[in-house]
Amino acid sequence: MGKETTETVNKVNAKLALFKALKEAGYRTELDSSSVPTVICKNADDMENTIKEVKKIVKDLEYNSSFGVRIMRRGDINLVEDDVVAGSEEAVAAEDTDAIDFNNDSEAIQQAV
Repeated sequence: MGKETTETVNKVNAKLALFKALKEAGYRTELDSSSVPTVICKNADDMENTIKEVKKIVKDLEYNSSFGVRIMRRGDINLVEDDVVAGSEEAVAAEDTDAIDFNNDSEAIQQAV
């Protein structure tokens, strides 16, 4: 395997490790087509604390790639688990909200918090 291939494999393994750690910590987490592990919050009120907790997990894993934290959108209704009834107001939170994407940029992380 070439150096480039090894680096790619290591990045993918790191993203999967973060995804697994976030799931084990009890977060709703997705790994979309862009391969960015993203935590999904029920509502905007949960975001500040969730960001702090996720940053701690990221730091503990020494993860150095992109990750995100966002609130639930209408399209996420299929991600809803037993604790939220499909179609409820909680499940249909802020449709047009953008994710906060952290590219391991300390300045961007500090501004977001």
